Amino acid sequence: MTNDRIFWKIPQRVVILKAARDASIETVQSDTQSMMELVNSGTPPVHMIFDVTDIGMIPPDMEMTGEILSLFDSQLLGQTVIVGFQQQDMQILRSARDAITHLTGKPIEFANTFAEALAYFKQHDPTLDV
Repeated sequence: MTNDRIFWKIPQRVVILKAARDASIETVQSDTQSMMELVNSGTPPVHMIFDVTDIGMIPPDMEMTGEILSLFDSQLLGQTVIVGFQQQDMQILRSARDAITHLTGKPIEFANTFAEALAYFKQHDPTLDV
């Protein structure tokens, strides 16, 4: 299910998840379910751009963190890139990225723009038509 925060950037291959500011656990659960529906309906590997422009900070709630981690369970998910971060948040984002990579075994990268994210995906997935 797509909406104004979860949608295909490249149909069936690259999905964008725009994080919501002050999201409730219900919103995070719904977004996770919608995201996984898209990933499962795509052509693997499905790459994800996680746009954090509107949130500013990683949610401190452990239940929300668990829901976000569940996104990385899918074997169909390819590379993930975070965009929209503020430079002052890089230390906390790097720590979160390192923890997620350690827990899931899936690397996460950072990019300043969507174009940089797509270039990163193309570099790691020659089957992607950007």
